[in-house]
Amino acid sequence: MDWEEVVPQDDGLHTYLSIKFPLYDATGVPYAICGISTDITERKRAEVALCSSVATNRALLNAIPDLIFRISRDGIFVNFKTAKENNLPILPSEFLVNTYLKCCQQR
Repeated sequence: MDWEEVVPQDDGLHTYLSIKFPLYDATGVPYAICGISTDITERKRAEVALCSSVATNRALLNAIPDLIFRISRDGIFVNFKTAKENNLPILPSEFLVNTYLKCCQQR
């Protein structure tokens, strides 16, 4: 049998992966139970942090508006992402590598 158990320690709760199994004598009769426990506290903390990070990233991706773009320090459009394909009011060639002001003047 194997399972995870949470055990209080001086520095807080620790999670252990415990495995228990019978020991048999030469005739095949069980005479004892052996148990091995491995502290997996750090692994469990990492799993919780990863799940939290995945949930945060999923929420951020779901919150992306219909259009998001990146502009360089010089004010030039360098890339973009739309929520739906071909959902841009103008062609990418009309605004990529152009400045915001130039794109507005074209319209």
